[in-house]
Amino acid sequence: MITITDINEANSLLNKYMGGKAELFGISVGHQRLAIRLSKLDLTTNVAVIVVAQCRHIKGPFRWTNAQMSISCQVTNGERETLIHDDGADFVAIADGGFGVLYGEWNEFGMFFDSSSGNIE
Repeated sequence: MITITDINEANSLLNKYMGGKAELFGISVGHQRLAIRLSKLDLTTNVAVIVVAQCRHIKGPFRWTNAQMSISCQVTNGERETLIHDDGADFVAIADGGFGVLYGEWNEFGMFFDSSSGNIE
């Protein structure tokens, strides 16, 4: 599994999943973490999972097709925000913390997620 924290590198990887499936996969309300899993038929064994910390706002569906995910950062009132968005699906998550994009075979992700609850550990 590979972890990407550079925004340009992350968006480059997310471009490979354009047109694929996206789903809100894991959430930890107490830790304010959110995970979104991306998959695509021509990338059958590999998935990308976007993880954000200190997520404070979510708007949009829980799962959708024709994903067009991207990550951006902005400064609002002197505070840096991370935005995970898919304009076509009208989805946005806003976080005060950073992000990571995990990439690899789905079976490699078991150590990060509690499979029975979808919680991020």
